[in-house]
Amino acid sequence: MKFAITLRLDCATDRSLHEFRAQLSASASIHDSYSTHVTLAAFDAEVQPGDLWRGLEDFAARWSRIPITLSGLGIFPGVRPVVWAAPAANYILIKMQRELCKLLDGINVYDAFNENCWIPHVTLFTKISNFSEAIESASLKWRPIHGFLEKFDLISFPPVEVKHSMLLKM
Repeated sequence: MKFAITLRLDCATDRSLHEFRAQLSASASIHDSYSTHVTLAAFDAEVQPGDLWRGLEDFAARWSRIPITLSGLGIFPGVRPVVWAAPAANYILIKMQRELCKLLDGINVYDAFNENCWIPHVTLFTKISNFSEAIESASLKWRPIHGFLEKFDLISFPPVEVKHSMLLKM
């Protein structure tokens, strides 16, 4: 089964990102019903979600919600490029992801989530009909967004299904 561990953005920030996406809907879209988030780790594992969550629950309980500023845009190039919101440097987020990698030692976490490769981001678009138009429009309309990462989730995919979730401390 494929799993991911994510941090969901607060409702106001999620709404701001959806409004930004709506401005560009003619040239780009995303087919993901799951809330906006930062993925901390993704992996294949033959374990029951409840067994996995037992190890993660204590980890999640130690953390408070994390302030985040989505300061710019980035692109993962490829046949199907991905446009994403880039968070400003955030020591707490990096520390959390590195500690999570240590906790998941022994689980084959995808290379992109290795602590030396991970790029924190919030995916904005995965389906882009006119790439140059979408990028031009996005770059002209983008403004920094301030918010919080406030919910720690264990999800399975595809399709996305939240298996366990915990609100981080205020």
